[in-house]
Amino acid sequence: FGSRAQFANLNLLTNKQINMVTVRNARTVLWGNFTSQLKNDQEKFLNIERLILFLQKSLKPTLETFIEEPNDTVTFRRIYYAVRPFLTEMVDKRALYSYEWQGDQDAASLEDLQVNNPTDVGNGKYLINLLIKPIPSLQEISVNIVLTPAGASFDTAASLI
Repeated sequence: FGSRAQFANLNLLTNKQINMVTVRNARTVLWGNFTSQLKNDQEKFLNIERLILFLQKSLKPTLETFIEEPNDTVTFRRIYYAVRPFLTEMVDKRALYSYEWQGDQDAASLEDLQVNNPTDVGNGKYLINLLIKPIPSLQEISVNIVLTPAGASFDTAASLI
């Protein structure tokens, strides 16, 4: 399926969420990058699912170091500052456009909690909502070629697009 003659068949398989390992331009690549997710959202991309698994696996050891620590606002801040460099690196390395950590790290007391509630905190539970804007893989490139008459400026041609 790696040849140009089989391109339509390759795309047909891709649209059925079947990823093929193929040689394109002398490189072995995974063609398709799609999961079996049928809904048209970000989880249809394989690189997004792999990113989510990577985030879970990478954050777990750091977060587990806080188990048995006091469940208070000081620990909430310490958790945030422990994971922030890693999440910022994910933005710098182009895995995420941005992220938002919602975890009461700015609360001064139990009365200031926004995400958690005092009852859960009193029972040793702490919830963090990690909102991410992942960067999907490029799937399509379009080029518009506009013919302009001789002597026309490109400013005029840009208005035709």
